Amino acid sequence: MTPDGRGLLDRGMKKQVSLFALSGALLFSFLADEARAQSCDQISGENEVSNSEVTACLKPVVNYRSLINVSDTVRRIVSGELVGQGETEPEPAGLLLDRPEDVAARLAGGNISVEPTADVVTTPAVQRKWNAWIDGKYSWIEGSDDLDGSKGPLINAMIGIDYRLSDRVVLGLIGTYEDSRLETQGTLPIKQTTEGFGGGAYTGITVTPNIVFSGIALYSGIETEIDYSGLGDGDTDSDRVQLSGAFTGYWYFGTTRLSPSVTLAWSKEWQDEYTNNINPAQKFETGVLTGGTVLGHTFALSGATSVEPWAGAFLDYTFLNETHTDGLGTDSIDEQADLRLQLGLNLNLASNVQLALTGETAGLIVDETDSYAGEANLAIQF
Repeated sequence: MTPDGRGLLDRGMKKQVSLFALSGALLFSFLADEARAQSCDQISGENEVSNSEVTACLKPVVNYRSLINVSDTVRRIVSGELVGQGETEPEPAGLLLDRPEDVAARLAGGNISVEPTADVVTTPAVQRKWNAWIDGKYSWIEGSDDLDGSKGPLINAMIGIDYRLSDRVVLGLIGTYEDSRLETQGTLPIKQTTEGFGGGAYTGITVTPNIVFSGIALYSGIETEIDYSGLGDGDTDSDRVQLSGAFTGYWYFGTTRLSPSVTLAWSKEWQDEYTNNINPAQKFETGVLTGGTVLGHTFALSGATSVEPWAGAFLDYTFLNETHTDGLGTDSIDEQADLRLQLGLNLNLASNVQLALTGETAGLIVDETDSYAGEANLAIQF
C-alpha cells in the first residue's frame, strides 16, 4: 500500500473513532440525563444516595412553594391596602352608617339615609399612614412516587410594616421565617430539614384607579440538614434571593369584586459544600409566572365591620427550574404548569383592622407533588 493510501486509511479510521467516541459521549450524556431525571424516585437511604442527590431532588420543591407563598402574600397585602385605603373624602353631613343595609348601599353606590343636621363643617377622615401586618402559612407537601413519596410540612411566617408616601405609593420592610421537613419513603427514609430567616423591602404603586403594582426583594439565609435514619447526617448553609413583581386589578360591581392578577417571581439559592467535604456546592434557580383571578362579595355586618367570602384560581407556570452541582453540571426540570385554588374570608373587624383567612390546594395538574395549605393574616393601620 502506498503512503498516500495508508494516510487516507488512517484518516478514515480516525474519523470513525471520533464519530464512535462522539456517539458514545452523546449516548452517555443522554443516559446520564435520564438517570438524573429518574433518580428522585429512589432517594431513600438503602439506595446509598449522597447529600447533594437528596437536595437536588427536594430543595427545588421547597424553593418553588416558598417563592409562590411569599410573592402571593405580599401582592395581596399591598394591593388590598392601596385599593382599600384610597383618597379619603368627607362623608355627607348626617350620613347614617349604623345599619348593615346602609353600609351595603353605600358600598354599592345606592340610596343612603341622611338625617337633618345643623350646619356643621365636616373634615376629611384621618388617613392612617402606617400599616403593620403579620402572616402565617402552613403547607403540607405530598410527593408522588417521582419524589420517592417524600412528604412533610412547610411553614412560612412573615411580618411587615409599610408607610404610605402618598395616596398612590407605599414602601415597606418585611421579615420572614421559613421551616420545612420532607421525609422520603423506603426502609431507611431520609429526612431533609431547612430553616432560615430573611429580610427585605417591598413597594406598591397605584398605576390606575383599578390597577396596582407590587414588588418585593428578599434575602434569606438557609440552614439545611440531611438525616439518614440516624445512621448518618450532613448539613450546609446557603444564601437565597427572591424577587417578584405583580399587577393586580380591582373592579367592583356593586359589592362584588373581580380581581385578576399576574405575577412574575424568581429565586436563586447558593448552597455551600456539605460539612463532610465530600458533597459539592450547589445552586438552585426557580422562575414562575402566575396568572389568575379572585371573585368576592362583601356583606356588611354592623358599623364598620364586614365580611367578604371569596374564591380564586391561579395557573402557576414554571419556566425555570435548574439545579447546578459543582463538577457535575446542571440539571433542568421541564417547563410545567399547575393549577392552584383558594377559598378565603376577608373580615373588617374595625375601620383599621383586617383579618384574612385563606385555604389553598395545589398540584391539580402536575404529578410530582400536591400541597394543602392554610393561611392567616392580620393587618392594622395607624
